[in-house]
Amino acid sequence: ESRDGDSRVSGDLNEPSTEVVESRDGDSQGSIMESSRKPGEVLQLISPSQHKVCEGEYCLVADTVVNGHPLYQLKEGKRWLYTGLDGRWYVGGYHAKTKDFACSSGYIFHDAPHDGKLPYELEGHWWWGDSCSWHKDPAITVIDTASIAKHAGDATTH
Repeated sequence: ESRDGDSRVSGDLNEPSTEVVESRDGDSQGSIMESSRKPGEVLQLISPSQHKVCEGEYCLVADTVVNGHPLYQLKEGKRWLYTGLDGRWYVGGYHAKTKDFACSSGYIFHDAPHDGKLPYELEGHWWWGDSCSWHKDPAITVIDTASIAKHAGDATTH
């Protein structure tokens, strides 16, 4: 199998960017709703260097399985966090969606097959693509918002 990265660089990178980017007001307070979230229901993707349009909260898409694994959709945009045919997590857009996620492409991907782990449980690095190649970026992270809300609740009870 070729690992030169070109097989995973998606047409998504050339997609016109018409999505509205969510503004960030710096408010780190969790809502009451967040505190009742179940682990893995809502994930926060942070990509400070590249593909900021991929940043935000990804919600589990109910009753949907893609390539044997859950599918997440960005709350305020046309991005999905999905498992590619190669068993890795990807952040894909229009191109991946039109293929019903029967692909291994996107703006961002994790370098190791996940073997059933959710994106926030992974070790190793996330990578972003620029239409030609992939770039390792240790600043890209995925966090389970249920654990953030739980820790915030723990801090207020002590």
